[in-house]
Amino acid sequence: MDFDKTPPVWINKALRFLYIKEAAGLVNNPVIMSFYKDVKHAGIKGDETPWCAAFVGALLERSGLISTRSLLARSYLEWGAPLETARIGAIAIFKRGADQTKGHVGFVMGQDDTQVYILGGNQSDEVNIQPFKIKDLLGFRWPTVFLEVGQKAKPYSDVFKLALREVLKMEGGWSDHPKDPGGATNQGITLKTYQHAIEVNVIAPPNKKLIEALKTISKADLEAIYFTLYWQKSGCSQLPEPLAVMHFDASVNHGVRRAIQFLQQSVGADVDGEWGPLTKAKAEAENIQDALSSYEEIRRRYYLSRPHFNSFGKGWLKRLSHIYQIATSLNKSTKSSDITKETRPMTTQSTRSQKWWGESLTIWGTIVTALSTVLPLVAPLFGFDITTDMVQQFGATVTQLIQIIGGLTGTSMALYGRARAGTHLTRRTMNVKL
Repeated sequence: MDFDKTPPVWINKALRFLYIKEAAGLVNNPVIMSFYKDVKHAGIKGDETPWCAAFVGALLERSGLISTRSLLARSYLEWGAPLETARIGAIAIFKRGADQTKGHVGFVMGQDDTQVYILGGNQSDEVNIQPFKIKDLLGFRWPTVFLEVGQKAKPYSDVFKLALREVLKMEGGWSDHPKDPGGATNQGITLKTYQHAIEVNVIAPPNKKLIEALKTISKADLEAIYFTLYWQKSGCSQLPEPLAVMHFDASVNHGVRRAIQFLQQSVGADVDGEWGPLTKAKAEAENIQDALSSYEEIRRRYYLSRPHFNSFGKGWLKRLSHIYQIATSLNKSTKSSDITKETRPMTTQSTRSQKWWGESLTIWGTIVTALSTVLPLVAPLFGFDITTDMVQQFGATVTQLIQIIGGLTGTSMALYGRARAGTHLTRRTMNVKL
């Protein structure tokens, strides 16, 4: 047992809620309701819904970590990394009766020979510290970002290692460019993200120690931050591998929420910026190469719209082209992607393969990028004053027109096909002369 260390930040936060309890009758305690909201279950209507996992998840989220966002206690058996021995602040999961779907979860505060003392929610309908029997313990877990020397998480998957390797190639080392909206960054990790990961108050101004720590961040911490705050949070682990590579790069480059919106647009899901089962189902059903191409076009359009495109646009587009090639190559070498293509309806394949070049947003993006560089230089020679912004605005207008025309055409074809599908077949006499 290791209880000599300073309690982690989530324990200090959790102690503030000691003895918060469920409200009597039909009234709900707003504090408990906020726990549900923090783990993305704002739809819960009453505090009588089991909330031990909501309590744990809310405190992790408020400490800058990503919880399982589940209301099931046993969901934490696969979260973070396993610990062989308890330590203060570790997450402990217990069984509850013979039902293997039920359990209890909370934070470790101490341990003796037969019991573990847990700071948790929904313990006799309140937040308190209670003993639980060691014989009912299913395991201890700890955030991967905070692993220490000698402690190891489960090995990362090959596709995560590939995606991270390619991202780090493009992110480079230390950077603090005054025009970079991300601010001070090392290997793609911003100072704000690093502050979250090491429990430093993000409101406090960065000091020399923090900046130096980011400059010398260890490989283990770097991997853990990318895995926890980007790979898992954005749903990459649940996507087909080629799409996961593209999505991971977008999550790092644009932020997780915006990347999820891009993914949802690419696969035809409702665009709300939240990863969930509906987005996952759409991604699994979509042809991988079509989704990659759509994702690439969406990101290209976004880059072209950015106010700092003149300063960083060339590098952005180079990055996009590189990761698209990596993802496409991975798709071609993945047998599962070939099976997916073979089982998709022929109408979808033939429609996409016969697309006119003028419908391609990738081609238009390339044209606009070239024109925005050349026209402002050439036009003055002929007495015209054309700026880069004017060219990009023209490109955006053309893109919108193409989308509108494509949408109208697709709708018309769908209606025509539906009408034809409702027409009964008739037998006709055919005369053949030899």
